[in-house]
Amino acid sequence: MKQMMTVALMMAMLGLVACDNGGSGSGGSAGSSTTTSASGGGSGGGGSIGVKECDDYIAKWNACYKDPTMKAAAQPAFDQVKAAWAESAKTPAGKTGLAMACKSMVDNFPSAACK
Repeated sequence: MKQMMTVALMMAMLGLVACDNGGSGSGGSAGSSTTTSASGGGSGGGGSIGVKECDDYIAKWNACYKDPTMKAAAQPAFDQVKAAWAESAKTPAGKTGLAMACKSMVDNFPSAACK
């Protein structure tokens, strides 16, 4: 149950990040003192979670953001999500839940938000 709630929260957070039109960039990353990528790749990399569907989503997300300013504004939240995915992927049940959630996110990726 806890893992399902975590996955649902991650999906909601990614929806907000993906739907953010960039604006002034003032709302998203303030207050993030430490952000680490699940892959250790920092703000520039795609990384691997070890769940194909999530790795596909990471690749799609990285390809989506062409504007460096928008990507930089969205990156801290996305790094937190990837770290949570990496933690969840440590268990078989977590991998199963992530596979379903990430597949849904890939299938419903808001391509119109890509800039």
